[in-house]
Amino acid sequence: MAGYFLYQIDRWTVSRFLPVKMLGYYGVAQSLASKCGMVPGAVASAAFPALSTGVGNRERAEWIGQYNKLQDFCSYVIIPASSAVAMLGIVVMALVFNYEIVKAAWLPLLFLSIGQLVLGLQYVPYMLSIAMKKPELSLRANIRALIVVIPLAVLLTINYGLAGAALTTG
Repeated sequence: MAGYFLYQIDRWTVSRFLPVKMLGYYGVAQSLASKCGMVPGAVASAAFPALSTGVGNRERAEWIGQYNKLQDFCSYVIIPASSAVAMLGIVVMALVFNYEIVKAAWLPLLFLSIGQLVLGLQYVPYMLSIAMKKPELSLRANIRALIVVIPLAVLLTINYGLAGAALTTG
């Protein structure tokens, strides 16, 4: 629940502190950026049974090697995908919206792409914490992050608009 709220905090602050039309533009940028996290999420989910079996049945060096390969693969997928979204998302938005909207949305799209990169790099470590039967690791981190991120998200959104909200993603 805490992780989900952290994932949604940027949209919540935009909906509360900015005009409704800004939420629509932000939603398009966020939707574009979120697409790059689909592959690492699917790979990490698909590899979970093997990772879980490895943690329970193999030597530490073996499953750490498997974990490193999985994390490297996800990194090799999400880094170029996030970069492409940051660059090509502007082109897509220019085709859909007018110049003023693109001008207002390019920086949030860049920040959202970076946030999705960071989020995508967290899938495999999260799956490892579940495989090790220690889900409290991510829960503790998420609860601590809530204490920092909520006030930060409100302040950044009020002061910097869409770009400020985008900074709190990931």
